[in-house]
Amino acid sequence: MCKSGCSWESYCGKIPYQQIWKLRKIVYKHTCSRDYKVILLSTKWLSGKLKIAKRENPKLKINDIRERVQRNAGISKLMAIRARNATKSMVEGYFIYKYKRLYDYSHELLRSNPTNQG
Repeated sequence: MCKSGCSWESYCGKIPYQQIWKLRKIVYKHTCSRDYKVILLSTKWLSGKLKIAKRENPKLKINDIRERVQRNAGISKLMAIRARNATKSMVEGYFIYKYKRLYDYSHELLRSNPTNQG
């Protein structure tokens, strides 16, 4: 169910002996107004969804984040800021980790090719 008094509903069932769920029944018609405040939307979830956008555009703006989310749910400016900061930490941490591995990679090349050490 969507919320009290709304006729929208869906039923899913797990298929036995498989890791699959199947949509059994759905009633598409909503009799309520759309609610843009989604309680389940967290900063952690949102930052995970913004990782690719942040890698492509490191200067991703707060208003761009809010516009992307506004299509489906409403978020506050503070949540957009928190999500952007968390995403920045994820993306930069990924690059820092890869950069640290460069030292290991160069030593492995020197170890496996001892004749080319000039």
